[in-house]
Amino acid sequence: VVGEVVVGGTACESHCGCKEPICRFFLHHLFIYIDILNVKLCNKCVKYVCLLDKYQVVCNNNTLDKLLDKLDIVLNIKDSVKYNVNINLLIDRLIIELGGQYESSRC
Repeated sequence: VVGEVVVGGTACESHCGCKEPICRFFLHHLFIYIDILNVKLCNKCVKYVCLLDKYQVVCNNNTLDKLLDKLDIVLNIKDSVKYNVNINLLIDRLIIELGGQYESSRC
């Protein structure tokens, strides 16, 4: 099983030391990527079972290396939250970096 995080009443606060909604956003983002990796590696442990069909589509369209790169992007950007950065710019950066691989294919 790829990564296990116990979620309680204050999961975000205990996990990253932050009470902000943006922390919960990134925590859920991480859970989703962990679920996708579990599906890709044929593990049966998934947190969001209702998204299993969508996970399969993502797995079919991405290699393991691409998924790990995307997870790394999310982790790096999540770490920026503790520096009290502008949240709108942080989300913009997330969108650009996760979608950046398609820029080179446009003509």
